[in-house]
Amino acid sequence: MCSAVETEKCAKQETVAASVLLVDDEPLHLDLLEASLHRLGLRLVKAGSGAEALKRVAEEDFALILLDIVMPGMDGFQTAARIRQQKRSQDTPIIFLTAHMSVEGKLQTPSSKLQRSFKPQNPNMRCFKPPRLALGV
Repeated sequence: MCSAVETEKCAKQETVAASVLLVDDEPLHLDLLEASLHRLGLRLVKAGSGAEALKRVAEEDFALILLDIVMPGMDGFQTAARIRQQKRSQDTPIIFLTAHMSVEGKLQTPSSKLQRSFKPQNPNMRCFKPPRLALGV
């Protein structure tokens, strides 16, 4: 409950959209994700690498992370492992995305509780449909 002094501050807090971190080394894929998700009223934050994602996660909390698997340098699995090491993001849901069907086998490990979605492989396909999200928006 907000006091009279805190009313404006509380009103601002109530209207803050859930933040979602989009991580992909391909700018076109980031743009497709953003175009697909913008209508949900979410605050979308982009990161072009695993290292940039780790920096963003250290700076703020996210309701969800959409994470590409195949990236140069630190891949999605390595990035996710490092995200889980940070206390503030250890329980943040991560959905892995990939355009590479060959990584499917890696997603079936018994200890893994992963959600995944496949990106369109044709860059001209602009109707990418993201997984349904339950973020309370």
